[in-house]
Amino acid sequence: MGIISKVLMCVLMLGLVLQLAQVEGKSCCKNTAARLCYNTCRFPTPKPPREVCASLCGCIIQKEPICKPPYPSFNLFRDSEEPVSIQYCSMGCRSSVCANMSINDVDGSNGMETIVERCGQGCDQFCKGYASIESSVDA
Repeated sequence: MGIISKVLMCVLMLGLVLQLAQVEGKSCCKNTAARLCYNTCRFPTPKPPREVCASLCGCIIQKEPICKPPYPSFNLFRDSEEPVSIQYCSMGCRSSVCANMSINDVDGSNGMETIVERCGQGCDQFCKGYASIESSVDA
């Protein structure tokens, strides 16, 4: 498998990971209990409609990708702050996508360094809310 096909595979994987993350931003819950209720409601197959789960759990469905108070997107712990959530998002993205790139895919270490750096930048842009999936994948 050539370098281009491996880079393309990594970009596609990043797109899939980021797409899963973005879905959560459209259902907004007031607290962790409501988020767990919503996620549990949406888990079975076939999935109940999003609106039914949102109504049942005290969440809302909105078109904007970022949840606003009083319905925060990330409410991990009562004292958690947004920078911590962004850090966990970025670390998870980097470890699941960027870390899976092989040094054998690139001629020379500078090429690999550049690819991993751009992958990390894409994760950072997405987690900070500065970019959509498409622009994060392009980064």
